[in-house]
Amino acid sequence: MQLHCLYVGHFAGNLGDSAMFEALESLLPPGWTLTCEAHQIRPWPGGHTRLIPHEDRHACDEALAAADAALIPGTTIVTDLHGGEWPIVPILERCWRAYELGRPIHAVGVGLYPMAAWQRRRIASELIPLVDSFSVRDAASRDVLLAAGAAAERVTLAADLAFLLPSPVRGAAAPVVAVNVVHEDWRQCGDFYDGVAQELDAFAAESGCRLRLMCNEIREGEMFDGAAARALAGRLRGAAELSPPAWRAPREVIAELAGCELAVSMRYHFSIFAALAGTPWIGFARGGKMRALCEEFEAPAAARMGSISGVREGAGSGAHGGAMAGPQAGAMAGPQVGLAPVLEMGKPPGGRLLSALREAWAQRVERRAEQERVTARLRERAGRCGEVLRGALAREGLVRQAPALDGQTEDGMSGEAPVCEGQMREAPASDAQLRESPNYEVQTHDVLAGEPPVRDAQTRAGLAGEARVRRMHRGSRAWDLARGGEFIGGPPFLRCTSEEGITPAEGPYPQFDLPVVRWGLGPQSVLRFASSGGAAVLCIEARRNDDPHQAIELSLNGRLVARHQFGPEAVFHELRLPVRTVAGENELRMEYQSWGSKDDPRELAVLFRRIQITAG
Repeated sequence: MQLHCLYVGHFAGNLGDSAMFEALESLLPPGWTLTCEAHQIRPWPGGHTRLIPHEDRHACDEALAAADAALIPGTTIVTDLHGGEWPIVPILERCWRAYELGRPIHAVGVGLYPMAAWQRRRIASELIPLVDSFSVRDAASRDVLLAAGAAAERVTLAADLAFLLPSPVRGAAAPVVAVNVVHEDWRQCGDFYDGVAQELDAFAAESGCRLRLMCNEIREGEMFDGAAARALAGRLRGAAELSPPAWRAPREVIAELAGCELAVSMRYHFSIFAALAGTPWIGFARGGKMRALCEEFEAPAAARMGSISGVREGAGSGAHGGAMAGPQAGAMAGPQVGLAPVLEMGKPPGGRLLSALREAWAQRVERRAEQERVTARLRERAGRCGEVLRGALAREGLVRQAPALDGQTEDGMSGEAPVCEGQMREAPASDAQLRESPNYEVQTHDVLAGEPPVRDAQTRAGLAGEARVRRMHRGSRAWDLARGGEFIGGPPFLRCTSEEGITPAEGPYPQFDLPVVRWGLGPQSVLRFASSGGAAVLCIEARRNDDPHQAIELSLNGRLVARHQFGPEAVFHELRLPVRTVAGENELRMEYQSWGSKDDPRELAVLFRRIQITAG
């Protein structure tokens, strides 16, 4: 069995990637192999995984075509950080390539935290129809998929794959507080980092603990952890140890954290590493995934790193208000504490970080025991990722499925998919019901679990396609959106018979929050494509060059469709324009008001992330 991991930015420099792939390999039976579209080739000791440079599209497509199935492995598919385009846009592009090659797609241990309507639209109209099964990190991600129309039996609440890594045997810990800080979108918020430094200094002075600044993201640059750690060290009055950013095995990081008494974390996997190490941690709720993780552990979120208003229900004065002041007050509270009041990003923590540190220090024995209990529960949930994947592949006829004992999984939970409160469980549709459906277009049949592996590529692709049709008819609102003409999926750029005045596809560029893009070159771009004719929608997503007065004029087959002015903000604009194509060759012409760049010799006019014709 060969599985292929689609490009999601893995192995760019985040140590969480190694953790997820080490855990993913542990789920694979002997003889299974992985290929992975990697941002950068890193040293990898695993025996199952081969890394392929993501820029080598030919090699990536070859590995995808040779695979039995494609995976979206252990990532945040949709984020509420950094503008939100990364990584959902490049992920969908690679999903469409897998779809074109007839490979089923399974999302394993993923998270979804949309912040905008366009993200929810793409989840409903593209991601759900393309992906055959989802195992998700947390309840928030499950709820996003169900609200977007995914059938409940296709979504399983699991946990992050990194929870499958073993915990070390703890010895005597040194009086050290491990600190992980990030810059990213907040690197200009000096008052915030000044406040963090002051409260770390105060706690170190009163507790006698040393501070150790550790990096979970090893890339150079002002956005990343190394620069953030050096900047924080410069703000601290007292001394701090600095662990320089370097590619390390997850077990090394976990072992180092096991030698610390407490941890302060702004990153998701650094928090998980602290939990696996048995080191009580205090998290900053940096985006949806960190908020969800803090809630899993009922950990004190020292600050909300984002523009989030309000506090969790029940927060305020009284027993569930913010962290109690002083070690004595902390010792009186139980190991479970409510989230601290929300801080707007850019403002000092206002004493909440210091209060949370004091409380965790006073309760560290109780906290450690409670944390180990939660970690064990999440480790059991993470095991569902493998069960869901093997079950989905068995239903597609690719592998045999070992029966669960007494109808249960290893963690004692029912093997059936979870059902949300108030939601009726759906019975699988029979072949007869499918054939009676007005949307039924191809003949399908059930693939029995326990069949031998299917190695013939044509048969395998046929089974995958039939499974996709069955799944789309089982409660997916995304199918209805697609049939209603709201489907904006597909490869992001037209398949052209010829083209002029446009660059080849390049990217993605996660450091700039950009997917695969193409530049339109002045004075015009001309794209010719074949069509069967009829009503259609021209979908354009584009951003201007440096000229704030830039405009684009769009014509199809010599008829003006629209003229669009981009305006002063250099942001992507989405255009959905009704058009009518003719049978045979069509010509889309895009004329620009200005072109050229002082930093690039090309006649750059407009940057496109989508040029597409969909059914009207």
